[in-house]
Amino acid sequence: MTEDQNLITSILNLNQPVLRAAIYGCYTQCMQENIEFNFASTALLPAFPIKDYQLVQILENLTSNAIEQTITQNIDNRKIVFSLFCDNGINKISITNPTD
Repeated sequence: MTEDQNLITSILNLNQPVLRAAIYGCYTQCMQENIEFNFASTALLPAFPIKDYQLVQILENLTSNAIEQTITQNIDNRKIVFSLFCDNGINKISITNPTD
């Protein structure tokens, strides 16, 4: 299995359809902008204590900001890291655009 296939599989294994759609959208946008996309998550997450449309708005805002900033970087350093974990029952989202 290729690295892209592993990435897509890990996205599709998330237990919340809204998260799958939002993260896959970020992945495809990164591919279009020639940005490396890394994703890490626990597959089973508790439901977020907000409505689905609010979660989508938050994720779109975060990913949009990360992509806009990353586009300004040298083509060799374009990377976004999307992490989604549960820590003691609290969901944590991290979207970063690290530079070397």
